[in-house]
Formats: sequence, structure tokens, C-alpha cells
Amino acid sequence: MVTINVPTIIEAKDLNIEFIEIVFSNINTLSKINGILSTYDVKTIYYMVLGNYAQQKAFYVVSLSPLAGIKEIVRKLSGLKDVKEVNYGAKVVGNFAISPFMVSIVSPLKNVENVLMSRVFLLEALRSLRKKWGLASLVFLYHLGYNYGRELARALSKDNVPANVSLMLSLEFLRLSGFYKDYEVVTFNANKGNLVLYIYGSVECSKAYERKPSSNFLRGIIGGIVSEIAKKDVTVYEIKCIAKGDNYCEFVS
Repeated sequence: MVTINVPTIIEAKDLNIEFIEIVFSNINTLSKINGILSTYDVKTIYYMVLGNYAQQKAFYVVSLSPLAGIKEIVRKLSGLKDVKEVNYGAKVVGNFAISPFMVSIVSPLKNVENVLMSRVFLLEALRSLRKKWGLASLVFLYHLGYNYGRELARALSKDNVPANVSLMLSLEFLRLSGFYKDYEVVTFNANKGNLVLYIYGSVECSKAYERKPSSNFLRGIIGGIVSEIAKKDVTVYEIKCIAKGDNYCEFVS
């Protein structure tokens, strides 16, 4: 398990935004925290709670009323019995407020540092690469994805985990990461490296500019996953694609 730090930037035009991070040891303290915020007429735009039974961390994005003083609110919060630490602040750039600290989430990838990338940014990068390099970019994208897939499957694999479980873990990770909406494994033979996979709502193919199989990056990722699980080089092909008007993208190896 590794921790991913997520930056928080929100539009804050005409709002007195503060970011508040509270570390506390008893989950029952959460109701007291919310009670204090309510007393000062604080409007909670967003909040989340992370942690375990020993220590919790609450992250709030709030809008303060003109009469509310953040230092007084923090003093009240810090005075609660089970509250260990309170951090707050906001950096304003134009009409945007930026949190001075990160929201930390846990990734299942072991011993791997992580970065986040916007879906829009990824698609624009893929589009620009295709526009500049043409057919050569398709080979590049496949092998880039292939190595990504191998490393993903390797990071999620553990001793004595069945091959089908490793495949499902990798596919679930991709789904939750936003590569597609859903998937269906039709057949899978780990010994031979044979796979028939339906992908629904592929992001890469949904933004394709040509009516032909267009998922070269994801196709490579799937090929890398299967290759790592099968312990042999496997090539994956896309024979159906939503860019062509099909209901789903079909990958086979």
C-alpha cells in the first residue's frame, strides 16, 4: 500500500474559503466537530474522513460567513478532548482557492510512487501524438501501454494469487482509474495467454477521430497485463470498437 497525495483547487469567487484538516482519535468526535462548525454558521462545501480506529483525519472545504473568525473556530476545535491537531489555510490565486495541504488516499500498488493525471490531459496528449507522428505513434502507444500493463499486473500480484484474480484486480484498477466504464471477461486461459475481453465505454475510443479500432494505448495495457500473468509475450488485438459504431470494444489475444 502507498499513499497518494491529492491537490485540492476550487473556484472561490465571492466566497471566503478555508481548508481545515483535523486529526482526532475517536470517530464520535466528528459530530462535535460538525456542531462547532454549525455554531459559527460555517457552510461545508465538501468534506471527507479517512483513517482507522486509532486515528481519523477529517478534511473540510468550508465557506465562512463575514462574522466568522477562523482562528476562533480553530481554537474551539483544538479544545475538543480527542482532537490531536488542527491545520487550516487557503492560498488565493485569482478566483481560485488552493489547499495548503494534501488529501491523502491509499493506493493498492505496493512500493510504487503514484501520480494523478486528468482524463482530458491524457486524451489531448494521445491526440497530439497521433497528429504529429501518424501511424508510427500507434506502435509507440501500444508499447507504452504494454509496459504500463506489465508493471501494473506485477505490482498487484502477490504470492499464490490465481491468474484470474490477478487479471480481475488489474482490470478493476483500470476501471476505477477511469480508463473505461465497465468490462466483461468472456474467456481467459492464463497458460496460453488467450483472452477475449469486452470493454464498455472506453475513454480512449470515445474520443477517437476516425471510425476504426482506436484503442492502441489501452490495447497495449491489456497486452502487458496478460503477458505478465502468462509469463510470455502476448499481443492483443482490437476487433470491435465503439469508434466504429460497435456497442463495445472487443480485445482478443
